[in-house]
Amino acid sequence: MSKTENIGRVIGKDSSKDHIVVRLDHRVMAEFGELWIIDDENQAARYFARVVDTGYGVDVSKDDGISDYAKTLLDNPDMSLDEVDRELIGFNFAFVDLLGVINEDKIVDYYRIPSILSEVRKPRDSEFALIVK
Repeated sequence: MSKTENIGRVIGKDSSKDHIVVRLDHRVMAEFGELWIIDDENQAARYFARVVDTGYGVDVSKDDGISDYAKTLLDNPDMSLDEVDRELIGFNFAFVDLLGVINEDKIVDYYRIPSILSEVRKPRDSEFALIVK
């Protein structure tokens, strides 16, 4: 069974809301309610997760210049940022709720959170079918 494309990595937990935080590939903008799989190779577990919030951020080391980038783009409507610029300047992230762990052909309760830097991807059809039984 091949994996689907990696869209992000677990980077932490928002303790104030009990959400897992996922940093996304800069080309991905999460959608509310979207279902994802978190592949945790350290625990040999696959978590089902649902997107509950989204956002974006700026690399702290480049934070002072983001307003300058915005002004330059506003002043020059024909100018555009290439993909490398976008990747270096900022990033997208999502907050997800864990729905459970996939155990053979069912989703069961989880007792641990995913390991830091676990891969996040969209579910395969067989995994998605577990949710819509």
